[in-house]
Amino acid sequence: MIAARQAAKKARDSERVRKDYEAFYKTALWQRCVEQAKAKTFGLDPISLMVEQRIEYGQAVHHIYPLEDYPDLRADLGNLIYITESHHRLIHKLYSQGKQAETAKELKIILENFKFLFIITEKLPEGGILDSLDHFKKTAALRQLSSKF
Repeated sequence: MIAARQAAKKARDSERVRKDYEAFYKTALWQRCVEQAKAKTFGLDPISLMVEQRIEYGQAVHHIYPLEDYPDLRADLGNLIYITESHHRLIHKLYSQGKQAETAKELKIILENFKFLFIITEKLPEGGILDSLDHFKKTAALRQLSSKF
């Protein structure tokens, strides 16, 4: 009987937390985060560019360290990545397979490499982003990325 009550309480608490997170995604703060995450990558998906070497525009903002586990990072721009829906689904699949830590680490590396690509060109390159990427991919940093994406 006690175990049943504890399970019911845990379910209620879990439901309350889920509703709190859903409410966050409807706030003005979250909308600003989405716009800033999108602007940070010029609307591009860094995974598509840095790993797959193709240009795709993102559609979703992903919390690298999940909101459920790290609520204090919910609006931290360094914890957000603007990606395609297909990459978003893939990341959640990897997280559900127990690969959260290594996937999060790779996402951080991808973001840093993406940022570095634009720092060295100082703007969107005249010869095209893929020309700059071609030069950049010769560096050791990009070769360290795994092929999981």
